[in-house]
Amino acid sequence: MRKGVRFNKFLGLLLTDSCLSEYLRKTHTKLVCFRGLTLETLHALLTTIPDLVETIEISLNKQNFKRLGSCYFDLKIFLRDYVSKSLREAIKHLIVNPEKYVRNLGFSERAALLAGIIDGDGYVGKPGDYIAISFNISSEKGRVIYRILQSLKELGYITTGKYRSKPHYEQQIRFVNLTFLEETKKFVFHKKRKSRLLRYYKNLRQMYECKYSVKELKDLLAKAYSAYVDFRYSERRTAPVLVVYLRNDDGNRVMKKISQKCKNKLEALLYNIEKLKVEDKVVKALRKFLEHNKSL
Repeated sequence: MRKGVRFNKFLGLLLTDSCLSEYLRKTHTKLVCFRGLTLETLHALLTTIPDLVETIEISLNKQNFKRLGSCYFDLKIFLRDYVSKSLREAIKHLIVNPEKYVRNLGFSERAALLAGIIDGDGYVGKPGDYIAISFNISSEKGRVIYRILQSLKELGYITTGKYRSKPHYEQQIRFVNLTFLEETKKFVFHKKRKSRLLRYYKNLRQMYECKYSVKELKDLLAKAYSAYVDFRYSERRTAPVLVVYLRNDDGNRVMKKISQKCKNKLEALLYNIEKLKVEDKVVKALRKFLEHNKSL
């Protein structure tokens, strides 16, 4: 990871799982503490910080071990001088104006900041269909996280909503920008959340990507003897569909539906449509379909 990306990934983790107020109170210290970490969160942190620290100390959290019977860890990180100075400056800007801080970041840095929040206090549902973030909205850290999420929403990367199930999470987010999700998942190192996020990504990609390859679309258009544009809308269909008819090997009529998600591939094929020897009525329907989808 580049320095700016790694720095903002660490900043996201710092907002969720660290003793942040203690670090800010001791203005000359380079020490950042994390307490009660699970093994997977510890792994996410250690994968993030190599270039940012001078030394680290890991110990077993005895209090949680006695109370819960599971292994939790405490982590002490001694930051490099320049990292500590930059970190304090970044935190100051985040507390005063998180929206401006997020706007001034590059695309990958925004993704890394969100990945740090997911690694620290995120939860990805088992079916891979939603992501929830846990934070205390009444705390300063919680308000900053909330405003970061709202800023990413305003930039068109995610949507946010209230999480209403148990256990309690303050916000539920959904990605609406596939490229941003692709970038974010690169920087999530919590193993369980990473695997579920990959499933979430596959589910979302199916919603955004055409199910046909370019070659399959070529074959469909070349074999089609008739086509029309279906303008009927429903809760699940919010754009017109190109319907083509062709014959299978047994001579039976087969109907295929091509959705708006394929418009870029179809536009590319339209430039060489003469070479494909497509029926005039099919070309006419294709042009009508693409023309209408330009306005959406």
